[in-house]
Amino acid sequence: MKLVKADKEKIMGLAIMLNEANTISPEEYIEDEAEALTKHEYINGCIYAMAGAKRNHNTLNFNLSVEIGSIIKNTACKGYTSDMRAHIKTEFNEAFYYPDLMVSCDPSDDELYEDNPILIIEILSPSTERSDRGEKFTYYKMINTLEEYVLIHQEKQLIEIYRRPNNWQAELIRQGDFNLKSIDAELTVEAVYNGVHF
Repeated sequence: MKLVKADKEKIMGLAIMLNEANTISPEEYIEDEAEALTKHEYINGCIYAMAGAKRNHNTLNFNLSVEIGSIIKNTACKGYTSDMRAHIKTEFNEAFYYPDLMVSCDPSDDELYEDNPILIIEILSPSTERSDRGEKFTYYKMINTLEEYVLIHQEKQLIEIYRRPNNWQAELIRQGDFNLKSIDAELTVEAVYNGVHF
């Protein structure tokens, strides 16, 4: 897969920084994570603890799960919430993240992670926004099957949709209907933000 220069520089910077630290193998991470009381994400041998989510975050995640779940029901696609990891592996990099929501229409055989999502959704918070827009997005774009990446704001009514065919340019949605082309789904901003208080 071709990466733009900025993406390559980000990855090389991450790889250099992480190679200087004590690292563990992907297999050790999977084994340790099964026993961990706190979820961790994995990037090239380093693990990072995840923080808990607030009420708006959980409400948005529930609303999205209900809406998308009803659309992909009885199809070949499967939806996963934040307890399923996305696995990214290239020649030089390997990472495991817990997206807030993802959909795969060609699920991998592994019970603990998904290799082939077509849609990934992250709900932004002050503590995760930089990563969701930067490092995670850089890694997610390495997934050859990924068609759409969606960022949901929890402190204001705003949805950002990034699509591979549009060279990952942002489409901003503030109200009304919007389409998730990866799963051919029509949703409304009002349904996504139902019960969310700013």
